[in-house]
Amino acid sequence: MVFIGAFFLLNLTLAVIQSSYSETQTRMKAEKARLKLLQEEMSMAAQTDTKELEQVDENAAAQKANLGVMQFYIAKRAAVKLKLFWK
Repeated sequence: MVFIGAFFLLNLTLAVIQSSYSETQTRMKAEKARLKLLQEEMSMAAQTDTKELEQVDENAAAQKANLGVMQFYIAKRAAVKLKLFWK
């Protein structure tokens, strides 16, 4: 009776350990898949952000090129006043 009981408890313990291990493996696989999907989404977002930033830079360069003479002199005067203020 003791021998059979010990054998039964040993098998029961091993079954619980195996069940817990397989459940953990399933959760780990699901977590890896979720993280991979998140990483791909972030990569796609970074690529679109880069394209948007390039467009913004192009627009800023175009605006700088269109800076008028009057605006240039106004900015120059403001810079001189700022220098005097900081002295």
